[in-house]
Amino acid sequence: MWNRRLKYGILTNYNETIFLRQVVSRGQLGLEYSPAIISDDTYHAKRGSVTLRQAILHVALLGCVDNSFSIAGVTNAKWIVIERR
Repeated sequence: MWNRRLKYGILTNYNETIFLRQVVSRGQLGLEYSPAIISDDTYHAKRGSVTLRQAILHVALLGCVDNSFSIAGVTNAKWIVIERR
């Protein structure tokens, strides 16, 4: 995400999916993540749970509206490794 200057990302396996968002706070790059969404979760308005399709659509729409992520002047955290090819 950092190399491509993407603000939003998705990390998934066969059973669970989490959504990622890069943020800058006090000049430091941070990574926020959602609770895991199970592949067979159902929509419940009162509990606030959504289906995986609803969540992916929501993040896709966020990416369309807010698609630029500026990293000018941001220092890398020690856990970020940048490999040059």
